[in-house]
Parts: sequence; structure tokens; C-alpha cells
Amino acid sequence: MFEIYGEFDSVEELNKAAEGLLNEGDTESLLQLAEENGLDPEDADDYIHGGSGQLASLFMAACGRIAVDEKENINQIKHPMEQMAMQTIVTVLKGMLTDDGVAAGVMRKGKRSTEIFREMKRQAEKHKSGNMGMCCGTDRELQGILRAYYTQDTKAFAQAVENLYPKTAEPVKNKKVQK
Repeated sequence: MFEIYGEFDSVEELNKAAEGLLNEGDTESLLQLAEENGLDPEDADDYIHGGSGQLASLFMAACGRIAVDEKENINQIKHPMEQMAMQTIVTVLKGMLTDDGVAAGVMRKGKRSTEIFREMKRQAEKHKSGNMGMCCGTDRELQGILRAYYTQDTKAFAQAVENLYPKTAEPVKNKKVQK
């Protein structure tokens, strides 16, 4: 993942690299840059031929980042139920990319949907009872988790995942019933 050009921290960095390659006339490398970042070759071709002023919009770059993440990481999950949970995370995330804050968060270095999955799985194990599996919560809860991961700090993210599980009540102490 990102072996040739490295991982960019923003769409601006990606577009700046593309601009440099275009100015050098290195269209082959520019197409390679687009591919490495999950962008459509036709969009790169449009950029090369002046049909677009930049290689990628924030939305396009975030979609590309998710596509790369999906290709590299998600397909490594072997258990079908875990694949389904991971696919749910990615599907909901894709629907949130119209929020510029979330899309910009997706573009930050090191942010991976698989990290969300791992934390949710870790919390599921922590709260496991009987045959219960991993919980993605409601759509709104999952959106809150994704928003926390991509736009807030790690503490807010961990708390959002923890909130999927009910707090266990304090053990009731034996009280003597007065007659």
C-alpha cells in the first residue's frame, strides 16, 4: 500500500504531487500515482489533458483511499461474519464522505477502516457473553463511531465504541428486609 509515492496526509498533498508530475510531463508516473491512490484512470487522463484543474477532489481522493484500504486490508479478513461487519463499516463510511470533515479525516496518514473494525472486535471480546458476536450498533451509532475516529481524538473514538455495550449494573448487596 502506497509503496511508490507514499501515503499522502491530504488531498492537497496528493494534488501537489500530481501537479509536479504533470509539469514534468511524466504522465506515466501520474497515472501510476492515481492508481496507487485508488483513483479512476479516466479521471487522471482528464487531468492530464486539461479537462480538470486537479487530479482529485476531496470526495474522489477519500473514495480512492477507502478503495485502496478495502483492497489491501479488508480482503485479508477470513471469517465471513467478520467480513460482513467490515463491509458494513466501509459501506456506511462511503455514505458519509459528503461530509468534508469525515472525507478529510479519511485522507489523514494512518487512518484505516480496519482499525475501527479491530477496536469494535476488541470491545466485543471484552463484553462477550454467551454466543454474542461483534456489534456494529445502529446506523446512527456506527456513524458516530466513524465520525469520532476520523474527526476526533482516540479517546472519543474509544468511548464511542464502548457505548455500543450496556453498562453492567453494580452488584446488588444483600439488604435485610425489615419486617
